[in-house]
Amino acid sequence: MDNAFRIFYRNFYFKTGGFIPSAPLNQNLYPGDFFQIVNGEMLVLGNIFQKGIVHKDDVEFGYGLKLNPASWEFSDGLSKPYSGRGSGQGTLEDFEFSKQILAFEKEGSFFFKATDPTAARILNWNDLQQELIIKMTQTYYSFRDLYIVTEVASAADWTLAVAGSKKAELEISTDSEN
Repeated sequence: MDNAFRIFYRNFYFKTGGFIPSAPLNQNLYPGDFFQIVNGEMLVLGNIFQKGIVHKDDVEFGYGLKLNPASWEFSDGLSKPYSGRGSGQGTLEDFEFSKQILAFEKEGSFFFKATDPTAARILNWNDLQQELIIKMTQTYYSFRDLYIVTEVASAADWTLAVAGSKKAELEISTDSEN
């Protein structure tokens, strides 16, 4: 895992109540996926339903479960030294814009926000876990270090900015209000 993202990953786990972002960030994970972490990245090895280890009929799923939106907006080492509106002249007409500067204290400082977070989860995980431990460590496989996805979160949209160096800044300008 890139050192710049280490602070973000740690905060993400604590602020969201135990969720971890996929690594790499654009990798999709689904309930039942099992993986190992190798060099800071998730190496997906399969899915307990596709491999027939657990039958879907034995599992209760919950979809579209609302998550607390306040837990999905957080930052570390961030300040906003400037936020305001301005106007300019284009070639055809005048225009107004909003401008904001985000200042990051150190490498790895970040800003994260997700809107409308929802979850899909295996509701009866407690009924399955002991059987799965035996199947994944003795019957089907002999894993000693393995993660199984029991719940996934998704958002309508999300934003992440991570500083690659200390005293980094991000300038955002837009012609819309927010």
